[in-house]
Amino acid sequence: TAPSGSSSLVIGTIDFSPSVLNTHSGGKYVTVRLALPEGVSTSSVYIPSIRLMGTVYAETCFSDHETGADKTNAPHMVLKFLRADVIVVLDEGQDTLVFLTGTLVDGTPLYAAGVVTVTA
Repeated sequence: TAPSGSSSLVIGTIDFSPSVLNTHSGGKYVTVRLALPEGVSTSSVYIPSIRLMGTVYAETCFSDHETGADKTNAPHMVLKFLRADVIVVLDEGQDTLVFLTGTLVDGTPLYAAGVVTVTA
């Protein structure tokens, strides 16, 4: 992990659920699972700083930095974003890049990316 006050960047990955987002289907939220590099705890993420695509705030985070296991069995944080807000910032297409930015509680910048297919 980066020492406090460090300007290094933590790079993680995100899995988007659903992996195919139909802009005309229902549902209130989309779920993003944030996985961080080994040695970086999900409890070190400053939740209010999290933005999807630079503008969409996380609506909820599962119980105070709760972690679970993702496909690779790595610890991750589960975040929910309002579906209507997410659809506005995504372009239609296969393998659309989705990114998340924020900071750790010590101020270290955080960046994570993944892909989603967006259909109409």
